[in-house]
Amino acid sequence: IKEYLTLENFTIDEAEDGHIAVSKCKETHYDLIIMDIMMPHMDGYQATQAIRKLDGARSQIPIIALTANAFEEDRQKAFACGMNAHVVKPIDMEQLLDALDTFTV
Repeated sequence: IKEYLTLENFTIDEAEDGHIAVSKCKETHYDLIIMDIMMPHMDGYQATQAIRKLDGARSQIPIIALTANAFEEDRQKAFACGMNAHVVKPIDMEQLLDALDTFTV
């Protein structure tokens, strides 16, 4: 995904776990986040909830869930915690690009 999005002219920054993702969001402006659900120390749901509690525009960053959890209840859980879209693994790049197009100019 990283290589493909780089070829599509996206600038990528990675976080190894949810705590790091939240910390980076406090320090850096991002246009969009692709949030893996399964991460060590703080999962993607918890990280999203923490980002949604940040001050100002940082709390409104579009967040796309990236997960192997494909059931409707998983999708609903992603939206309930503040995510804006839900993309299922294995990744269909067309589906991911459609989700990205929703939030990028």
